[in-house]
Amino acid sequence: MRKMMKVAAREYKAIVKTKTFIAILVLVPIMMSGGLIASVIAERNMDTSDKKLAVIDRSGAFGETLLNASSARNENEIHNKESGKKERPAYILEFVEPDASDPVGQRLDLSNRVREGDLHAFVEIGSDIVHPTHPKTGSINYYGQNAVMDNMRGWLEWPINNKLRELRLKDAGIKVSEVQDLFMWHGVNGMGLVSVDDD
Repeated sequence: MRKMMKVAAREYKAIVKTKTFIAILVLVPIMMSGGLIASVIAERNMDTSDKKLAVIDRSGAFGETLLNASSARNENEIHNKESGKKERPAYILEFVEPDASDPVGQRLDLSNRVREGDLHAFVEIGSDIVHPTHPKTGSINYYGQNAVMDNMRGWLEWPINNKLRELRLKDAGIKVSEVQDLFMWHGVNGMGLVSVDDD
C-alpha cells in the first residue's frame, strides 16, 4: 500500500509540473468567466425590434386564437414590469390568404420577403391539422432564417396546440369546461437528493 501511495504521489507531482496542467489551471477559469460575460452582453444587446410573422392558415381555424395570443403577449410580456423598458420584440401577425392553385409559389414569395427583411418568418398551418390524414396537409411548418433556434416558433406551439385540443374535444362532444385539467401543463421540477440529518 505504501509503495502504491509513493507511486501515486510521484505521478501526481509529475503531472502538476507539466505545462499542460498549468495551462488548463489558468485557462479553465478564464473560459468559464468569458462564457458568463458573453451571456450578459448577449442579454443586454438582445434585439427588441418588432418581428412580423405571416400566417397561412389553410384550416381557417386559428386566426382569432393567434391574434389574441400575440396581443396578450405584446401587452404583458415584452416590457419590464418595474422599469417599463422593452426587453423583447413584439410579434406582429400578417394573415395571408392561402393560394390553393400555387402553394409552392406562395412559399417562395414569402421566403423572398423573409430574405429581404420584410418578414421575420412565416408559418403554414395544414388544411386538415385538426384531424390529420396526410403529413402534407396535417402539419404546421415554420419557415425562417434560423427556424430551429427561433423563439417565435416555440411561442407558436402553445396557442396552436391549445386550440387544437379545444377543437378535438368539441368534435368528440366533450365540453372544455368539464376537462380543464386536460389543458394543464406540468413542468419537471429539478430537486436535490433527500438525506436525513444526524441531529
